[in-house]
Amino acid sequence: MRMPLERDPHLLRDMMPLLPLAVPRPALVVLVGLPGTGKSYFAAQLAALFPLAVVESDVMRKALFPRPNYTRKESARVFAAIHALLRELLDHRVPTLLDATNLVEANRRVLYRIAEEADASLVLVLLTAPESVVRKRLGARSSSGSAGTSSDADWRVYERLRREDEPIQRQHFVVDSSGDIQPALASIARVLEQYTQPGNASGPRE
Repeated sequence: MRMPLERDPHLLRDMMPLLPLAVPRPALVVLVGLPGTGKSYFAAQLAALFPLAVVESDVMRKALFPRPNYTRKESARVFAAIHALLRELLDHRVPTLLDATNLVEANRRVLYRIAEEADASLVLVLLTAPESVVRKRLGARSSSGSAGTSSDADWRVYERLRREDEPIQRQHFVVDSSGDIQPALASIARVLEQYTQPGNASGPRE
């Protein structure tokens, strides 16, 4: 019998929808941002412009833990499975996006290493929004019982995570989701089109 750390990545892979076709060179898009900054909406819109396998941490967590308690041990298991899944997708040259808060630089370094080991282009996108907008979004999410989203985050979670937020130490895009995100989406889609072709630069790595 497989242990959870061996079984989990296969479970997550099996629950994913049809994957996009492989490209000459893989890409890993990493979204960074506090709850309510529009990461999941941005991910869906970007995947509509450029085919990406979207790995959403909240969805993956509930696949492994239908009633999550968000302990450190639980999160460690969730992200161990996600990291294994990312490696598998990139090894098969599938362009992939990770939708998670990714607020701590030490945790992001694991993702940098995964991209580098797969010789994948790395594209970092920081999603932001004014606190007034975030509060309204999270309030609407709470009142609707999280309809349309897999996230359980509320304003208290936002305030707690804000204390953990660390600057990104590599080149990255910054997108204010309270405004028109279409120009940023188009720009990043063009970058992905370029980076996933053979012989091109592998993206921001500073």
